[in-house]
Formats: sequence, structure tokens, C-alpha cells
Amino acid sequence: MKEKVFNNILKDHTMKNISLWIIILSAFAVSCDTEDNILTQHEGSPGSSQMLSASFKGQAELPHNTANPYDAYGNAHNDILALYERGAYQGQDIDSISTHVESIISANDGFGGLELDQGLQVSAPSITLILDAPMERAGTVIENSQMSTSAKASMAGFLNYIFLHEKDGYEEIYSHIVSYEAGVSGTADLSAADKEKMLVTASIVRHSLYRSKKRKDKDWETSVGNIAGSAEGSMENPVSAVKKAAIAGLALKASSAK
Repeated sequence: MKEKVFNNILKDHTMKNISLWIIILSAFAVSCDTEDNILTQHEGSPGSSQMLSASFKGQAELPHNTANPYDAYGNAHNDILALYERGAYQGQDIDSISTHVESIISANDGFGGLELDQGLQVSAPSITLILDAPMERAGTVIENSQMSTSAKASMAGFLNYIFLHEKDGYEEIYSHIVSYEAGVSGTADLSAADKEKMLVTASIVRHSLYRSKKRKDKDWETSVGNIAGSAEGSMENPVSAVKKAAIAGLALKASSAK
């Protein structure tokens, strides 16, 4: 039964997903416009986005953003995927992929000084929920989280932008993400816990999209898995965000190859 569910996760649900996501986002927008405030106070005019991109490229190479204190988690996510590919792992289901990811983490200690091997296991059911409907799952997780209303609105708006602009060039998306990160970091009304969730997610999304666009991956579903996994995992802790993002993306890729 589990195998049947896994083999059918890539059903045609794109329009349904977008519609439900917009409904979720609208619910947040009715109660709070903080997401716009967080972003616009750091983006300014349309041209400022390009200026911001240039300034960040001056301090660090793409896809990095050293202004985000959680940037190493996004980098670790991409390192895990690179090691998985280099090792020619052939995981075909969630459990085997999770085992491979855990073995990679256990065998390597060079993830930017991060302690990823903390014995935190990712449950297969949680990944299945992401695979069945990535965008809806991300929205549901945010809505049901302990984040403040303003943080929920901001994070939902950020992910909505990413989902709707997946065909844009990476530098344009990068500019938006680092502007968002600057807004989150500079907003005094957000708690430290909320900022961690938002910045960890943004870091993984920024690095993940760079990897997929650099490789010219045509399978957007894979990136959707990385993004939704990072959002769900960040509600627990940064390590779970890295693991869930990697496992969900790899599981979607394995399924699409069948």
C-alpha cells in the first residue's frame, strides 16, 4: 500500500495546489499585511532589487548570503545532495532515501561546522504528506505553527512568491530572497524563534533553487519538495529543515523517474 501511494504522488494537481495555496495566503492577508511591510522597506523601487543583488554578489558568491546567520544550513543541504549524487545512491522509496541521507551525514563532518548528526530521524509519514501535495502541506504547516500571525503572513507570502516565480532567472529570485532575509532580520516585531524558522527556510530555498537552475533541472516538482520540506522541517529545528528538504526532494525525483 505504501509503495502504491509513493508511485502515485505525481498526479496532476498543479492548478488545484495553486488555488488552495492562494486561499491560504488570502486568509493570512486579511488579518495582517506585515509581509508586504517586511519586504517593501528593504526593496524600495524596482531598481533597488538589482542594486541589492549586486551588493550581495560583492560580499559572497551565489548562492550564498553571509548576512543570513543560518546560511550554512542551505549550503549543507546542497552538500548532502551533491554527496548523494556522487555516491550513486539508488534509493527508490522514502525509507531507503532517508537511510542514505543519514549515512551521508554520519560519514561526513564537514558541513560548515554544523552538527547535523543529532539522532533526529525523519518519519516517512511526514515526507509522504509533503509528496502528496507540497504546496498545500507547506501552507498547512505554516498555518498550524506556533509562529505569530505576522510571521505566518510573511512566510506564506515568501513561499507563494517562490512557487509562482519558478520560471524566473536565478539572479532575480536571489535578489528577492536576500531582500526578504534582510527584512526579516531587521524587523523588531518578529521573535527570535520566528526569525530562525523564516531565515532557515529562506537559506535552504535560496541554495536549493541555485542547484536546480545551475543544473538546468526541468523537474520543478523536485524543487517543490525541497522547498516544502524546508518549511515543514524549520518548524521543528534547522537540522530537521535540512533533512526534510533533502529527503523530500530526492523522493520526488526518484518517483518522477519511474
